[in-house]
Amino acid sequence: MSRNAIITFAYGKEFLDSTDFKIFVKSCEKINADLIFVPQVIEIKNILRDRHLCYFSFLKSCDYDKCLICDSRDVIIQDDPFSLESDFALTSEGMRHCESTWNISDQYFFQRNLNAFHIDKSNDLVINGGVMYGKPSILANFCFLIWSNGLKSDSSDQAIVNYFNGFFNPDIPDYDFCITGEGIKEGFVEVSEKNGSFFYKNKLCKIFHQWDRTQWAGVIREKFKV
Repeated sequence: MSRNAIITFAYGKEFLDSTDFKIFVKSCEKINADLIFVPQVIEIKNILRDRHLCYFSFLKSCDYDKCLICDSRDVIIQDDPFSLESDFALTSEGMRHCESTWNISDQYFFQRNLNAFHIDKSNDLVINGGVMYGKPSILANFCFLIWSNGLKSDSSDQAIVNYFNGFFNPDIPDYDFCITGEGIKEGFVEVSEKNGSFFYKNKLCKIFHQWDRTQWAGVIREKFKV
């Protein structure tokens, strides 16, 4: 058992058999951390919401020092993420809400069900909902918050993450920790590629999320050849 763990939720035979999921698994092999597929603890009715209860159920009693929660089918791990010194970190996509029609709309769908405490997020950075890092106890509480607030929400889990982000004051590391396909595709984050590896300001990016949305999807699939 390693001191740290990469935690994800994988659901359905088609998902597990997909090439891109196998690429994720292969990319984790060189990282000194346990790869954990959390058990399904409830009937999955909304995967974006209910996976967070599965994360909570695992995290609240695990013994790891640090955990990385991430999506799987559109993620590759390029370098050790556990070198980040943070008790709780979330990642930015590179744009602000006012620069993303989808995210500002998603935030509206979450906040319209609130009776009070409406928050203007238009000038806030968009926090990615698919990558979270830190101590298990902090992540567990945050995951339960996402799940419980998603029960009556018409939004994605990412809108909930962005709403509560300001209350928790997480670290937001630079893009050499995590880059996202949305930020790259929309021109907010500039990344360079060399021999199938991806760099931000000449630093190897530890995590590449949403790579399948970029012009390098074919490069990555060719590199891993699973």
